[in-house]
Amino acid sequence: MNDGRTAAQSTLGLALASLLISSCVVVGATKRTEIDEAGRLPVRFPSVQAAHDFHEGLRQSDRAAYTDASGLAVPLLFGRATETYHETAHYNAEVRLADVDRDGAITEEEARAYLDLVLRELAGEDEAQG
Repeated sequence: MNDGRTAAQSTLGLALASLLISSCVVVGATKRTEIDEAGRLPVRFPSVQAAHDFHEGLRQSDRAAYTDASGLAVPLLFGRATETYHETAHYNAEVRLADVDRDGAITEEEARAYLDLVLRELAGEDEAQG
């Protein structure tokens, strides 16, 4: 009779221990991207290559400064996180960085210099982490 009770207590003890070890029973996460097309800086690309190089740099550029994260957690009960990426602010900052002469057009030379800058920054981050 004691063996059945001891087994049940052990099972209950293991269940409680696993609950205490885990940080949350229920976890939810939401990722959002905010885009304001009207707020985007107008920019022209004199060539397909200029557009390609700029957008490749934009794709690989660091988005951390344009991403907000927030969350709510009740320990051992639930957690919820929200991450919002502000695409328009990121795009505008990168356009300002690439359009060196501020004429509203990103030339092949400007786009290539911008892409090279982004790639150097990525290489520097990789070296710092490695």
